[in-house]
Formats: sequence, structure tokens, C-alpha cells
Amino acid sequence: MSALVAVVAARLTFDAVTIVLFGSSCFVACIASKSLWPFFAASNSRIRCLPAIACLAAISWLPFDAGAIAGDWSASVNLRFLQALALETSGGHVWIIRCVMSFTTLVAFSFGFSRLRILAAGLQLSSLSLSGHTLLQSGSLMIIHMFNDALHALAGSIWLGSLILLPSCLALLDHPKLYRDAGIALQRFSRVGHVAVAIVILTGIINSVMILDRWPSRPISPYVALLALKIVLVAVMAGLALINRYLFVPRIRFDRTKAIDRIRIGTWSEVMLGAGVLTLVATFGVFDPH
Repeated sequence: MSALVAVVAARLTFDAVTIVLFGSSCFVACIASKSLWPFFAASNSRIRCLPAIACLAAISWLPFDAGAIAGDWSASVNLRFLQALALETSGGHVWIIRCVMSFTTLVAFSFGFSRLRILAAGLQLSSLSLSGHTLLQSGSLMIIHMFNDALHALAGSIWLGSLILLPSCLALLDHPKLYRDAGIALQRFSRVGHVAVAIVILTGIINSVMILDRWPSRPISPYVALLALKIVLVAVMAGLALINRYLFVPRIRFDRTKAIDRIRIGTWSEVMLGAGVLTLVATFGVFDPH
């Protein structure tokens, strides 16, 4: 495996894990009522190892970068080279910040459900905007790009990360005591999801234009081709979300079991498409956009 592929794998792992941590925390703390928290504790136990995985991905990012830059795996264990990258380059400074934020999230997730988790995971996710193609600009444009990129990641995480818990919430619709609170949580998620999807689309357009100075209408480079594919996948995800909300949700009143099954299938389809989107983002992030 080449060092460049390892960089992509590290970023994909970091992105996916942090998105699940932030999105699921937002769903539990801000969307679901407290009566549902004990139920989600079971789901929480299954993701307890994720902050540690994010830490490992963050730590490994710099050694993999070193191997990719030098074109030789030996650079990944060259302490002098790693020290120079960490202390003397902007990418190294961002790596240090990202590692600190990842450790902070690891500590925050050792506690119970709280908004501290949301803050820690949100800052960890936002650290992605401090490097990469946001650095193509300078001055105020770079700051605007970083803010827009962070907002894009956070909104996408609320959408995709919350979807992980949605099937469990759907199962509660058949619970004799919790079905009402589960229904309220799903209604809240629907409202929040509409806003999150709109922000993802708007900030995604702004990001693309700021990086390319145009809309990616022609796949003239690997970056543009992968970006165009990402746009298609996000559009399909948004379409599935609309079908779930406006076609199947109203049918719950008339054919409850079948409608919930359709919503569950649509939800997991969105999750799989989201995994494809994250893979594309991690991949075209290492390409020159022009």
C-alpha cells in the first residue's frame, strides 16, 4: 500500500468516525427527549471505541503524510523529518491541533450524554477546514473559505451522523410507552434535516466555486471528476430523504409496518451513499483541483 493511499485511509477514518460522534451526539442531546436517553445508551456503548479510533487516525496522519511527501515509507519513521514537519510547517501545526482536539473528544466521551460531547466533536470535525484546499486562498478569503468548509462539514455530520440512530428510533414507534416521544424525535429530525441538507448544498456550491473559480461542469481533472460524482451522490441522498419524508412518513397512518420498513431501507441507503461521499472526499482531497 502506498503512503498516499494510507493518507486517504487515515482521513476517511477520521472523517467517518468524527461525523458519527458529532451527529449522533446532536441527535441524542438536542433532538431526542430525555426519556429516550436510556434507550440510546445501548447504542452509545457500541460507539464507545470510536473516539480512540479517531485519535489513532489523527496521530497516524502525519507519518503517512511524511511517507507520501518523501515517496518513501522510511520517512514515516524518520524522527527528524517528522519533527520538522510537525513544528516547521503549517500542515504540522494543524496536525498538532487536530491531535489535541481528538484527545479532548476522547476525554469528553468518557462522560455521559452532555453538550460537552457536541462541542468537542464539533471542534474536532471543524479542524478539517484548517488544511487542504482552503489554503488556496489568503487573507479574508481564506477565513471565509475555512468557515464555509467547517459549516459544510458540521451540517453534513448532523444529517449523516444522525441517520445512524434513526433506525433505532423507528423501532421505538412500536414501544407502548416511548412511541410518542420517538415520533416527536423523528419530527424534530425532519425539521433539522431540512435545514442541514439546505446548508450542505449551499456551502458545497460555495466550496466548489471558491476552489475551482467555476462550477465543475466538465471533468477536466481527477479532482473535478470525483467532485462531480460526489455531487451526484449527495443529490441522490437528498432525493431519498425527500421520498422518506413526503411519501413514506404519511403512509405510517395507513400501513404502519410497511411504511416504517420502507423508511428504514431508505435510511440505510442514505448511510451507504454517505459512506461513498466520504470516500470520495478523502480521495479527491489529495488531488490538485486544477
